[in-house]
Amino acid sequence: MHKAPDPHGSTRLLGYLRAQWRDYALGVLALLLTNICTAGIPYLTKRIFDVLQTAEDLGAVGGEVRSISLFALGMVGLAVLMAGFRVVSRIFIFNGGRLVEYEARNELYGHLQRLSPSFFGRMPVGDLVSRLTNDITALRLLGGPGVLNIANTAIVYLTAVTPMILISPTLTAMALAPLVLVYISTRIVGRQIYARSYETQEQLSRLSALANESITGIQVLQAYTREAARQERFTEASDAYRQSYLRWLLLRSVLLPILAGMGGLGTLAIVYFGGRGVISGTLTLGDFVAVMGYLAMLMWPTVALGWMVSLWQRGRAAADRLGEILGTTPEVTEPVDPAPVDVSSLHGAVSVEGLDFAWPDGAGGTVEVLHDVSFNIRPGEHVLLVGPSGAGKSTLVSLLPRLSELPGGAVFLDGRDVRDYPLEVLRRHIAFVPQEPFLFSMSIADNIGFGLDQPEQRAVEEAARLAALTSDVARFPQAWDTMVGERGVTLSGGQRQRMTIARAAVLNPCLWVFDDCLSSVDAATEQQIIAGLRTVTGESTAIFVTHRLLGFEGVDRVFVLREGRITESGTHGELMKAGGWYAALYRRQRLDRDLSGHPGEVA
Repeated sequence: MHKAPDPHGSTRLLGYLRAQWRDYALGVLALLLTNICTAGIPYLTKRIFDVLQTAEDLGAVGGEVRSISLFALGMVGLAVLMAGFRVVSRIFIFNGGRLVEYEARNELYGHLQRLSPSFFGRMPVGDLVSRLTNDITALRLLGGPGVLNIANTAIVYLTAVTPMILISPTLTAMALAPLVLVYISTRIVGRQIYARSYETQEQLSRLSALANESITGIQVLQAYTREAARQERFTEASDAYRQSYLRWLLLRSVLLPILAGMGGLGTLAIVYFGGRGVISGTLTLGDFVAVMGYLAMLMWPTVALGWMVSLWQRGRAAADRLGEILGTTPEVTEPVDPAPVDVSSLHGAVSVEGLDFAWPDGAGGTVEVLHDVSFNIRPGEHVLLVGPSGAGKSTLVSLLPRLSELPGGAVFLDGRDVRDYPLEVLRRHIAFVPQEPFLFSMSIADNIGFGLDQPEQRAVEEAARLAALTSDVARFPQAWDTMVGERGVTLSGGQRQRMTIARAAVLNPCLWVFDDCLSSVDAATEQQIIAGLRTVTGESTAIFVTHRLLGFEGVDRVFVLREGRITESGTHGELMKAGGWYAALYRRQRLDRDLSGHPGEVA
């Protein structure tokens, strides 16, 4: 199924090109001078033939040799100037194309960073990478070689056709008559090239997404011996891309001979009618040679029209695909006119009042996750949020730093609606430790200090001590400067999670949110981390989301979230006396621990 051209795609594309008008203006000026020099060569050739014809008619030879030599030297001078101006034109226009690529890529990347995590849950990473690379490259090719040839074609026709008309308007009309067919051909085939270009780029995105997914999940593929099946899927996707590309190439290949044929018809017209004019005396031999020279100047730009149409349509398709991302409105936006925030007054008091929340289901509807959730957390309290899988715990805590948009008047931090805080202020003072640890391809120190503009080594080491990571760092070959690899691949699951805790700790926040981030560490390390958190958080508020209740008996309060509603709340002792869902889960986990042979003591 082919996508119809987006009217905004051309506008966006022209906007990128218009932004580089200075480079393009200088480049086009150099192209104009290049073609003026080029157009002078057929004129000097005409003068040489006119001199030769005059000398033959008059029987003179001596004085004409000097004239011919001067004309020849003039042709050499024009050729040198033409080469110099041509180099200058390419420098400026190709630089414009690179700037188009630079601006478009930065705009797309900046926009991606403003989109919510839910967007990336719907959009394959490989597809986004393809748009950031292949589609942006298509814009560069249009903004560089494309603009060069489009401008050059227009200028060549201006500088070549004008003297042709001055020499013989009739002969010029006959030579250019086939251009009507050129226009019709490019209009018809151009639409098909756009559709095929869009299809090809879509297939390449699917191929990139499949390759990215396979590489990311290579451990699972090998563990389940699914390499052959995955290879088959990749081969099918690769073949679909190849077939799509060949269909695009076929259209381009069909257009080029048509345009070349039109240029050949023009040459035949000049040879036939111009030759008859020379024989009849209505056209001099010099005029005939000049017209042939000017027509030769038109040949390459005419043939290159097919390539230019292909570049333009491919660039439009790329702009449309980028527009699908750029046209996505960020779910979470900055408040229009936020009041100043005194960060020293932030103490971590959380209030949730009648919160309802639903996720889009991908079919235009929504799936309700939270229903009329209300609770209050006082500054400095440590609370536990528990509930079965799918109850909405992670969704609830992700709304505190506004990782997803939420209704107004529902969630408050220190008495102020979280929607009224500038995002940078809100998120810098809420240390959010996600359920899935993610590390960057940087050193251990850089990963821990990631949230700070100028992290200090002392703060990094203190945060690592809190997360029970110091002894692990000491065993690494380069200690704090050890590179963790992409996504922290060189670390164990527990080390990755503890490093994300250290990354949050270095922010010294007023509110801590731990979203089941201790699931990959052993019980002893978990107790060490919990004890450290109680020491370091001090007066800061902390919310723990976890499935393991043992070790959290000392929290100030417990909230039980089931089916999107708060069904139980109170201290550990109160909920144990109530004998509800929390008490049943706690007793079961304690029994499992005792039966495992590691009774220990409950903190």
